[in-house]
Amino acid sequence: MRSSFHQAVGLCPVTVLAISGLFYGPSCLSSTENGHPSLLLNWEFPKRLCVPSVTRYGVKRSSLNLMYGKFLEWMKQITTIPLNDKVDISCSCYTYTDHLLCHDDELEGRRIAYIYYLVPEWEEKYGGSLDLFNTVNDEPSEIVTSFVPKWNNLIFFEVSPVSFHQVSEILGFKTRTSISGWFYGPPLKPAVHPVEKIILQPPTNFPVDVKQWINPTYLQQETQIHIRQSFEESSEIELMDFLQVEKYEEICSVLNNDSVVWKQKGPPSRRKYEEIDNIEDVPSIVKECQALFSSEPFLVILSNLTGLRLHPECAEDTVQMADINSSIRKWSPGSYTLLHDQSFLEYATLNAGLCFNCPEWEVEYGGYTSYVAKDEKEELLRVDPKPNSLALVYITEETANFIKYINCRAKESSSPCFQDIFSVYREKE
Repeated sequence: MRSSFHQAVGLCPVTVLAISGLFYGPSCLSSTENGHPSLLLNWEFPKRLCVPSVTRYGVKRSSLNLMYGKFLEWMKQITTIPLNDKVDISCSCYTYTDHLLCHDDELEGRRIAYIYYLVPEWEEKYGGSLDLFNTVNDEPSEIVTSFVPKWNNLIFFEVSPVSFHQVSEILGFKTRTSISGWFYGPPLKPAVHPVEKIILQPPTNFPVDVKQWINPTYLQQETQIHIRQSFEESSEIELMDFLQVEKYEEICSVLNNDSVVWKQKGPPSRRKYEEIDNIEDVPSIVKECQALFSSEPFLVILSNLTGLRLHPECAEDTVQMADINSSIRKWSPGSYTLLHDQSFLEYATLNAGLCFNCPEWEVEYGGYTSYVAKDEKEELLRVDPKPNSLALVYITEETANFIKYINCRAKESSSPCFQDIFSVYREKE
């Protein structure tokens, strides 16, 4: 092992070191018939890798002995951290569209994260870089340092409440193989992240004529009764061709031009997408659309479609008007939201979403809304982006949703970006 080149990176809030040419000698990194280094990987390395999920493999005893022996002692000297004998080590293979989104690696006792690259000849255009973020108020903000994978290079950094990083998406048909893990030591004080709350507001006073906007089929009492019966059985339903065609097409056209100003939403440890910056500055058709979803007449329609008591007019006893949160968002390759501790609200809500400009959207692109139960791994429901389809989903306190990362395959579509209006409604007794 050698450490002839050390590079400290000072642009991010954690100490990072990169070492090139960690091992030397012709026999140190011999390859198997599959092209993977035999020193560090199991001999029985699969010939076929799993796509798109990252594949992890065990490592050879010689590698473990190295990590637990000289390398551990060397790491103690370099970092001056009183590391203990616990070391995590695994092998990861990232292939086309694989990625690892922004996170901080914080787990009790983790003190040093490391990654050792076993990649073929690699270029920046293939993606797969290790990106490190700066922070604002202890939350990740922007990428300030990136490391392109390079054969026989080691990178390690101190794990802390602000050690936010990611592995960018693999954009080429290459395999990014690496060995990574953590060294452990005295635990740090856990991070305390800002509490986020959904701002719920009463209905808007903006005048809206629902008959000009909504497909007349959904305004018929017989149709509403049929939909309500179905919704009460499953707590979800999709209503195709919900808006009148002329209105829908006009909004699609406006949202795709430069008259709408979008603002990036973060932090990247929780979300990355764009949202209309100021609804007052957008064309009138867009303003009217958001007003529709936030209006009293729309609450009446939703009450009739779902059986929920969102408007006093639709309740047998006395109820208050529902509160609303509504936004218009833009989703592009690289956009996503993540589940976190605050994703699960303390009250039940009705979610309503409708997408624009997604005529040829494929599931393999990502971008769908996934609903999951707290402490459960199984997906309860998936809602795919569909043109002019209103998705209504009632969720309890134990349910939350996230938007699947949109990968580079979406660029193959005639519409690699789409927009949606997403509204949350809370019943009030």
